[in-house]
Amino acid sequence: EYLTLANLNHGLKGKLTNLILDYLKYWDKKTAPRVTKYFANSSFIKKRVKNCYGLKAEILYPPADTKFFKPSRIINKQNYFFTYARHESYKRIDLIIKTFNQLPNEKLLIAGTGNETENLKKLAGPNIKFLGKIPKTQLGERLQQARAFIYAAREDFGVVMVEALAAATPVIAFGVGGAVDIVQKNCGVLYPEQNVLSLKNALQEFTKKEKTFKSEILLKEAAKYSEQNFKDAFKKICDSYLNK
Repeated sequence: EYLTLANLNHGLKGKLTNLILDYLKYWDKKTAPRVTKYFANSSFIKKRVKNCYGLKAEILYPPADTKFFKPSRIINKQNYFFTYARHESYKRIDLIIKTFNQLPNEKLLIAGTGNETENLKKLAGPNIKFLGKIPKTQLGERLQQARAFIYAAREDFGVVMVEALAAATPVIAFGVGGAVDIVQKNCGVLYPEQNVLSLKNALQEFTKKEKTFKSEILLKEAAKYSEQNFKDAFKKICDSYLNK
C-alpha cells in the first residue's frame, strides 16, 4: 500500500512525487521475489503480502509481556470498562467515547495522552474519566480490574489486546486486523463496523456473555504470545535456514 503524496503537492512537486513513487513501486515489485522468506505478524498482514506480491508469508506473532500483566492473585472485577492508547485520531477513541455517551450507566476509564486528548475530553460525558499517563504497574491493575478492555482501532497486530487477556480481562474490539487472531470467541467480542451502533451492540452482547469469559481461558490464550514462545519460534526459523 502506497501513499500518494501528490494530492498534497500540486504542480511540479506533485509530478516529481509521482515519479518517485512510481519508481519505488517498480523497484518494490521487482525485488520482492528475491526475498528468501516473508513473515507476517498476523493473518491480516499475511493476506496483504499475498495481495501485494502474490507471495506466501508465514505468521510469526510478536511477543507481549504476558508475565507482567498476569494477576498474582484472584482479582475482583470492578464496574468499569477500560481503554488505553495514544490519543491520536486513527486510534478511534472518539468512537468509544461517543458510544459510552449513549450508555450513561456504564463507566469508562481512559488512560494515555496524545494530540487528541483535549478534543476527546470535550467530547466525553460525565460517565467517562481520563486517567492521563499512568505507570505500568497502575496500568496492569486497571486492566486486571476492568470488566472488559475496549479497542476501536484497526491494527496490524495490537499487542495491547494481548496484554488485556494476560490480565485475565476479556476484549471488545473492532473485528479487522490483528484482533481477528487475538480475540477468539471465548476471549471477548468482535464488532464488524467502526461505528457507534456496532460497538454498542457488541457491548450488549458482552453483557449477556460476561460470566462465560473464564480467567483460565483468557490466560491460556495470552500465553501463546509470550516472549518465550516468540524466542522459541524465531530460533526454530533461524535454525531451519542455517541448516540449509
